[in-house]
Amino acid sequence: MLSTLLVSAAGAAGTSVPASPVTTYAATPASAAPLLAPMVALLVWTLLMEVWLYSVRLPAFMELRRKGLFRFDPAKHTKADWQKAMPKEERFVSDNFTHLHEQPTCFYAVVVVLALLGAGSADNTITIGLAWTYTALRIVHSIVQCTINKIPVRFTLFVVSGGVLAALTLRAAALTLF
Repeated sequence: MLSTLLVSAAGAAGTSVPASPVTTYAATPASAAPLLAPMVALLVWTLLMEVWLYSVRLPAFMELRRKGLFRFDPAKHTKADWQKAMPKEERFVSDNFTHLHEQPTCFYAVVVVLALLGAGSADNTITIGLAWTYTALRIVHSIVQCTINKIPVRFTLFVVSGGVLAALTLRAAALTLF
């Protein structure tokens, strides 16, 4: 689809499009679905983490206010003050929700690039397997951080998921740059 659009646009402009590995793929929404599924699964997980965050943050906040222990005034208090006042269980979930908006954004971008290039079809099992592996590792990382919060375990999951993300990125680079 992308290559068709490029060829059509170039033809309309009276220019030619050089041959590249990108033009060998024919991406369609249906053919990209197997690769987009792990991305959507991680987005759904992020929304579930948001629900979990509010389910622990709101009661903790209300309890602090009820006891008169903390009244947040942005002119007087910092984020560090807020974090010190909240129970550690709330901080674990809050930190994880923030983390799901950091490295995974690169995952979303690379999955979209791969899908646009046509690398998301069901016969592309390695790419799809890497995407599902990344999603599973991030979900396990969330569960570890929000429950036992063991730093060595979290770090291992983070490094391994980063390696999987690097493999997906190299795949996209190979399809677009070479």
